[in-house]
Amino acid sequence: MATVKLKRSATPGKVPTTAQIDLAELAVNTRDGKLYMKRDNGNGTFTIIEVGAVVSVAGRAGAVTLAKADVGLGNVDNTSDAAKPVSTAQQTALNAKANTTDVNTALAGKVDTTRQVATGTGLTGGGALDANRTLAADIATEAEAQAGTAAGKLMDALRVEQHMLANALGWGQTWQSVARAANTVYINDTSRPIMVSLGLSSSTARYVQVSPDGVTWINVGYTLSLYAAAQFVVPVGWRYRINGSGTVGWWSELR
Repeated sequence: MATVKLKRSATPGKVPTTAQIDLAELAVNTRDGKLYMKRDNGNGTFTIIEVGAVVSVAGRAGAVTLAKADVGLGNVDNTSDAAKPVSTAQQTALNAKANTTDVNTALAGKVDTTRQVATGTGLTGGGALDANRTLAADIATEAEAQAGTAAGKLMDALRVEQHMLANALGWGQTWQSVARAANTVYINDTSRPIMVSLGLSSSTARYVQVSPDGVTWINVGYTLSLYAAAQFVVPVGWRYRINGSGTVGWWSELR
């Protein structure tokens, strides 16, 4: 019986070159126990390939068929990303959120319903985020602005104007020449302070006085000499006068 001997090598790791074996010829490495053949790549080139079954894959030898569990991927499947459900923990967290009406933005629109929108002084519309919230400024009414007693209310430009017109000296007032006489009591019967400017046509000094009740009089200035001016402010409801005789040269009031 004839014996066929292959080209061989006993050198560990030795692999034949494409020049050392022909097509359909085999070579063996007797030290490594590996068999090699020459492959025609079909483009005029050649390579040496190892011949034989897989020695070992995932602890198995021979013709091995692998399952996903063999390589540590037991939880992997072919579900597309778009079809994957959220985890139980994620679903629990999402169930505690407030839903939006837009399905396309439902996930992005989730908010923590335990969060609160707090409103400070002068603001309204706060509350939990389980519903739409509209913040608004709490603007004082015209009456509140004029009275100036509504704490915690905001004032816009119109309300400021209304407050100043109702209370501030000179705001919206005009100077007016009025007929007044010395030693006569007058009263500020307007709703805001007025300013008085006067002068006498006599050279006798006279006090100008104000009183909250017509009984107690307070000196607030006096005319020193002929036509020397005296100016003073009269609060709402207060009386005012020139104490003593004399001829009034002019009397003007800012009211």
